[in-house]
Amino acid sequence: MHPELPRVLYHYTALDAFIGMVRTKQLWLSHARFLNDIDEIRRGQQVLCNALSFGFQKEEQAGSYNVLRPLESGIRTLTDYYVTCFSTSRDLLSLWRGYGSRGGVCIEFDLSDTSYFETLLGFGDSLAFHPAIYSDETFVSTIGALIEKHVASEDTGVELLLDLLSVNDFGPVAFRIANPFLGDIAHAGSGGHFSSFKKDRIHKLISKCSQAEIEDLLIKIMSHLVPLIKNEFFKEEGEVRLVLNPYKSEETADRVSQVIRHRISSINMIVPYVRTTDLLQECNPETDCLPHLPIKSVMVGPSHDSARIADSIRSFLFHHQALGEVPVFESRIPYRG
Repeated sequence: MHPELPRVLYHYTALDAFIGMVRTKQLWLSHARFLNDIDEIRRGQQVLCNALSFGFQKEEQAGSYNVLRPLESGIRTLTDYYVTCFSTSRDLLSLWRGYGSRGGVCIEFDLSDTSYFETLLGFGDSLAFHPAIYSDETFVSTIGALIEKHVASEDTGVELLLDLLSVNDFGPVAFRIANPFLGDIAHAGSGGHFSSFKKDRIHKLISKCSQAEIEDLLIKIMSHLVPLIKNEFFKEEGEVRLVLNPYKSEETADRVSQVIRHRISSINMIVPYVRTTDLLQECNPETDCLPHLPIKSVMVGPSHDSARIADSIRSFLFHHQALGEVPVFESRIPYRG
């Protein structure tokens, strides 16, 4: 588990989904294009492509090597991401309105209990937790400044990659993405946060890469950033996402294509999704291939009958031995729903 992530995360959902999660020990990762935010994916593509388009126009005018054009064209094809959404906030009215109607729940997950997520994340670095990036003007201007610096220096991608790894707005995310690839390409081995490395050491590792490898790594970083960029109006949610990125490898893409399922959403839309057990090739959903979900507590959303709903959840959890002692609370928000 990554050190910059909080020790607990909260997932808001309906009661029927909660029951299914407990019974099957599964999380569902839904196609990001069909979530409640209508700008999902498109927002990330737009922010990154606008900056890159400006950059490669400047490259062409300067007659310098064009490393940005393949990035821009590649980003426009990145649409198939699957996510499970968590929040850093408990008992948040805006999330109750969106996900807690008719007695929904807020599930507190204990990330310090690593047994479940370490098993799940064993699927590979195509599946990982990442904090959302809220694309306000500061974020956009930061990307623009990186691109302008890249073009002015006639950089072939090395400096741009270093800047992506070190900039405060999304450096920690970019580094987590890049580190496995740097290990593969430059035999760097495993590592931690960018701050634990001197910049010259990273520069030497990247400089050993071929131009094609640098471009591939840049595209992979961009591919991971696309589903994380959200409109700043959602910043209150403090979202952290479990993201399945099928663009990491052909093997991942093939595996995902074989296990896609479909469901009807609350807004009457057919949503593609994958189940966590389906990602583990040797996992039979009817067996104990995954530990119990690391649920620390459950909170019942604002409701006219929240006390009885809470009692019903306690009764349900009591019959699942590992979760029988999980406390159940009621929201303190006086919202009628």
